[in-house]
Amino acid sequence: MIFVIFGFVGFNTANKRDTIMNALINDTTGKQTYTGSGALTQIGPMLFDGNLNSFGARIEYINQTDRDTAWTDLKNALSGPNAPLQHSRIRNLDCPFDTGGSCVINEQIIF
Repeated sequence: MIFVIFGFVGFNTANKRDTIMNALINDTTGKQTYTGSGALTQIGPMLFDGNLNSFGARIEYINQTDRDTAWTDLKNALSGPNAPLQHSRIRNLDCPFDTGGSCVINEQIIF
């Protein structure tokens, strides 16, 4: 099983995007992530919903506790002054690997 955070998040400024994106990147430092599927951990700026101040992320953790901690940190970071724009979304998933099964969505937040 791999434990995944997946999302597309847009902001009204590049500074907010970079603050949250860099916090997520820093949170993965030193954590074991799954790379066997070829779907490497990906976090980077992108165009989403017509907005250049956006980023996409897919992080596949080997350890559920690492994913759950990062998920809580991400939800907290996306509240208050750094809240994302409407239509942004993040998902917390459990996914089988090498078994052909489907991912289970544990939690999804659409802003």
